[in-house]
Amino acid sequence: MKKTLNRLAVSAALFIVAASGWAGSLDYLSNQSAGYYFNAAQGASTDGAGIVPYNPAGTALLEKGFYLDASSQTLFKMYSESEDAILNDDYETNHVTPFIPNCALVYNFGRLGPGKLAVYGNAGIVAGGGDLKWDDGNVGTQGFALESATSVASSVTASLKAKGVPAAYAATSVTGYSTELEASSIYYGFGGGLSYTLLDDRLSLSAGMKYVNAQRSGKIKGTMNFATVYPKVGEWQLDIVDDYDYTAQGFTPVFGVNVRPTEKLTVGVRYEMETALEFEYSVNSLSADASVAGMDAVEAGVIAMLDNDGRKADMNLPAILSVGVDYAFSPKLSASFTSVLYFMNAADYEGMEDDFGVGYELSAGARYRPTEKLALGGTVMYSNQGAKSSFFENDTYILTTSANPLLNSVLAGLGAKYAVLQNLDLLLAGGYIYYIPESATSDAGLDLTYEKQVVDVSVGASFKL
Repeated sequence: MKKTLNRLAVSAALFIVAASGWAGSLDYLSNQSAGYYFNAAQGASTDGAGIVPYNPAGTALLEKGFYLDASSQTLFKMYSESEDAILNDDYETNHVTPFIPNCALVYNFGRLGPGKLAVYGNAGIVAGGGDLKWDDGNVGTQGFALESATSVASSVTASLKAKGVPAAYAATSVTGYSTELEASSIYYGFGGGLSYTLLDDRLSLSAGMKYVNAQRSGKIKGTMNFATVYPKVGEWQLDIVDDYDYTAQGFTPVFGVNVRPTEKLTVGVRYEMETALEFEYSVNSLSADASVAGMDAVEAGVIAMLDNDGRKADMNLPAILSVGVDYAFSPKLSASFTSVLYFMNAADYEGMEDDFGVGYELSAGARYRPTEKLALGGTVMYSNQGAKSSFFENDTYILTTSANPLLNSVLAGLGAKYAVLQNLDLLLAGGYIYYIPESATSDAGLDLTYEKQVVDVSVGASFKL
């Protein structure tokens, strides 16, 4: 491969668990409540605390009182990828993330002055998406291992020749390599704000702030096998362990507008400013151990290339604009549509933003209430990551994001909400996310195919006091 080992080592350390979400963004998670699979198009919803992440200005339209929404999601991830030109192998993983919690609350004070005032807050996982485990490695780690092993073999050959070993005996070849990867990407978010209605509740405005604590980690185990002609070396292996974290913190101003021109029609707008996140890399453990003596220089060289302790890099969450419409055909039936734009091309990704346009989501949902206690919901969404063709031609990007490939997707969800008590609703919802397979040929000749599927099962409870 044409790219240097050092470039891949640095990039792998910084971006190996990027692209975890399924919004039109590298990391952002659209599914910030169980209710998302009941209705993904919540940009103009005004029915409980669960709307806080999607239509904060709508909280001012709730009736006076306290509202609480709590939920958890379980993700079943099925990923596969292949490389048919250099690695000539297939890789797959089936992994479960059992618990993604989210919570939102609202207190509406009722009418204060000419309008109604509400205070709201929410906490949960706003980006990332949990953990992944590739027991047999993936395209990124195997490509990294192959290039590393090739570099090590050349280094050993040169070292033996420098010591006077004849060239034919100094020759060292790669006989095999294997990797394992465990990766996690979780962005904790804690936010709050105020909303207020104007013009006889036809208009409401909101302003708030969100704190984001991004936690990423990775652990790569690799074994490289070699054969050296020189009898004193012979067959040997190099075992590598790289365990690292990289974290960042940032703040996001969030603004909202909600317009209700008629009793049946609601329009909601939300704008989140770009979240500046400067990640700092921290090494937990790093080792390279050869099975034969005399490889101190090789071990030290590998460690030096992998050691990025203290390195910093910007990987921001992009600015977001959401516009939603909700229309009530009757007290029993309503429908909604939401469009969300992710300004990937304007965010700071250490130059990677040049390979992105604007990511976007288009979602629609319908809600039907057959009885006073039971409500049914269905939803669909298309998500476009905004990646240009140049992204999939760049060896560094496609290798180091291969732990969770960057793919466009289609979501379908169904849910049911039931009022078990007068002020308590329980929700059960599920969703299927199909990622549109992507094939690409990189600058270095990698012939790649990525495929992903995710099944989500969610439960939630909504309370009003």
